Amino acid sequence: MKKLTPTAGQYISYQSAFDYWNMKLFENTLPNCILNFDRHRGAVGTFRWESWKRKNSIINEISINPDHLNRSFEKVMQTLVHEMTHLWQYSYGKFSRYNYHNKEFAAKMETFGLITTDTGKAGGVRTGRGITQYSLKEGWFMSYFTAMPDNIKMPWQSTTPEESEPNSREITRQSRNKNKIKYYCRNCPPIIAWGKSSLALICGLCSKPMLEVMEA
Repeated sequence: MKKLTPTAGQYISYQSAFDYWNMKLFENTLPNCILNFDRHRGAVGTFRWESWKRKNSIINEISINPDHLNRSFEKVMQTLVHEMTHLWQYSYGKFSRYNYHNKEFAAKMETFGLITTDTGKAGGVRTGRGITQYSLKEGWFMSYFTAMPDNIKMPWQSTTPEESEPNSREITRQSRNKNKIKYYCRNCPPIIAWGKSSLALICGLCSKPMLEVMEA
């Protein structure tokens, strides 16, 4: 059997992790998406809706910051499930734009035994921007995490030192201005713009509306 290349091995494990949580927590209801690694400064994970296209098909993207793969594997999987919950909410729920984690998002995470918080600990604010999570020992997430097959763990980690996470938040917003949001054009990548939330930006090349990057 031909030995897997580093790229193939890493992404097979990545896809296997997505498939595992899709089966265990989402009953295989999540649509296909592009799984990516993105060194997005200030975020351990991002969700970008409708950011990939093929002919008449458009799909979403989940990215994990490779510089944070050096965290515990449990934390990495928490981030993946966090982004998968954004995908679930965008597909079936009441999705909030502008990087906002609403009550529906928090409630869905809680059914998995993952409690949203702005501090990474119990007692924090559970909705809003800059939301992370912690796991309950008796929750479904921890139960399935301890039973995960060994081959799902991603074999490669970044050599770049992990950035600190002030207040244990998913988003630190160290890039540009902390009040600015990143926008992109799904038709003309890599067209990027920055501005405050709730802007109705139009791409200067194709005249299509620009979309906001959903971080963490």
